[in-house]
Amino acid sequence: MRAPILLCLSLLLSSATGTAAPVATNPVLNAVSFTGDYVTFNEAKPKFRPVHQEQPIYPQELLSQKVEGFAIVAFLVELDGSTTQCQVVEASDAAFGEAARVAIARWQFSPPKFGGKPGRIAMSFPVEFTVPTQVAMETAGQEKQQGS
Repeated sequence: MRAPILLCLSLLLSSATGTAAPVATNPVLNAVSFTGDYVTFNEAKPKFRPVHQEQPIYPQELLSQKVEGFAIVAFLVELDGSTTQCQVVEASDAAFGEAARVAIARWQFSPPKFGGKPGRIAMSFPVEFTVPTQVAMETAGQEKQQGS
């Protein structure tokens, strides 16, 4: 069964607090399409589970500027549980989208089945990028020392 998929998701992002000037970002919004036969996650209500989910690497430039954001990646889960055709649907910055896409391309699931039969599943996954507390605290400490 082939089902066209167009994922348009909107996320509301809370504004960052603090005195730093806003950093310009490079937002992304793409239509998504897959090749081959597959069903969507909602159509299949598949039975499978994640086996390995690699965490994305926070883009260094955005981390050093304490920029937070998100990415939504669409992908296919293949019959062997690997992910293919990973595509950035939306991202608050292109660097967040690429980091999430690269990580999800390395994910592995148990082989997907729906209706008792194996099949390819199209799905999407949101990834949030938040500045780790330690980085925020280190930066705040450095700013306090400079202000003294």
